[in-house]
Amino acid sequence: SEGQPEVLSSTGLGDLAVATIESSPDIVAVYDRERRLVLMSDTLCDLLGVSRERVIGKRTLEAIDESSYLQRTRQTFEILDDMIGRVVETGITHVDD
Repeated sequence: SEGQPEVLSSTGLGDLAVATIESSPDIVAVYDRERRLVLMSDTLCDLLGVSRERVIGKRTLEAIDESSYLQRTRQTFEILDDMIGRVVETGITHVDD
């Protein structure tokens, strides 16, 4: 829809789906095939301590660079970024280590 980042408009999600994800009380992140954030819940924005506008279109590790609080937990996010990459590559949504 109008006003959404180009990255998000390519997902084909409707306004209702976008509103549902953004307002979810859960930690929700939607990524594209290049592992860039295309959509995230308000809860995740609050956890990261960043505005949605600053991190949409960025990869996870770039997004945490926007959050001084989360820079201290960078190793955890490096593991998360690796897991996201495996999901994108394999299409398997649950990865056990």
